[in-house]
Amino acid sequence: MRTARFGWVTAFGLGLIAGNAPAIGQMPPLPPEVAEVGACMCLRQTVDFLRGDMDGKQQALADVRARLEEATRRLEAERSRIDVNDSAAVARFRQQVEQRDALFKRSGASVSEAGVAVERYNARVGEYNARCTNRPLDPAIVARIQPTLSCPPPY
Repeated sequence: MRTARFGWVTAFGLGLIAGNAPAIGQMPPLPPEVAEVGACMCLRQTVDFLRGDMDGKQQALADVRARLEEATRRLEAERSRIDVNDSAAVARFRQQVEQRDALFKRSGASVSEAGVAVERYNARVGEYNARCTNRPLDPAIVARIQPTLSCPPPY
């Protein structure tokens, strides 16, 4: 009998607790300092991701530029040696010019992509600097937030 009464009292007590607890969507907001530390941690992740993206796009641009310079150098060297009376040699030279022009057009896309990546990175660094640079991150709050930190996608 005692066990049954204990079970009923426990169930009644849990019902009161559950009835007084806010629904999941109605949880109280985090204290401002915890929310700010979380925001700074997410911004730091975003800045790091965008730095890698920007570095990759700038490396791709540098590679395209190097190939373009090499193609231009070969064309300049070939131009002085070409026999204008040899139609096959002229056709090969024109083909090389077309390949270099196609490479030049592709380089425009690399320039645009690298520029967008730099702008995106600079904007996030500016935001991080404005919000977080002079804000000390309390190690206790960082340790509390880190395991469950969920950040939005970088872009």
